[in-house]
Amino acid sequence: MGEPVVVPLVVAGAYFLMARPSTAPPAGAGSGAGQQIGALTEALVANQVQLARKKLEDKNYAAAAAQAERALKLDAQSADAKQVLDQARVALKQLEDAAAEAKSALNAGDRDKAGEALWRVLSANPSHAAVDELMGPLDGGFRGRAEDARRLMAEARTGAERAKAGALEAFTLAAGQAREGEALFAKGAFARAARGFLEARDGFDRARHVAQR
Repeated sequence: MGEPVVVPLVVAGAYFLMARPSTAPPAGAGSGAGQQIGALTEALVANQVQLARKKLEDKNYAAAAAQAERALKLDAQSADAKQVLDQARVALKQLEDAAAEAKSALNAGDRDKAGEALWRVLSANPSHAAVDELMGPLDGGFRGRAEDARRLMAEARTGAERAKAGALEAFTLAAGQAREGEALFAKGAFARAARGFLEARDGFDRARHVAQR
């Protein structure tokens, strides 16, 4: 199973809403047409919010914000879309602040502070662009965090297995990332291992979410 698929009626409705002329409906068109358009808009907004929440759940914060913004273009008053957008923006801000702090601390020679900030980045998004340049200098002092990441991964795997997600592609990919993390840990590349474990954690979580839908 992948992302929720918009049903054909909703797709057709989206085309109609975008393509329909802005002129007023002819007299006698009545409230029926307006109610149909309202129902289509409501369905479209609900679908966009559902996709935005899934992206937020998957820690894809930029995509979640963009999806929520699309929903708000259809209904500027949607409380659900506003909530997802706010959550995504807060997560993005915290992530960027942590990445900037890690870089600044590393440049200043404060490896402890840099390591704490890197851990926040990894926890929120192990695939963040700043991670690659930060991991190498911090590898040696990251063993404890790598062990924390391994424990979080194991908990996520257990949750996915309980949800009977073991046959899903997301689970298989996560299992591969877990093995890569173990290999890196054995080599003493602890920051890289932590990233592998947290990527696996997120993969197991995605598999569980799909299995539970």
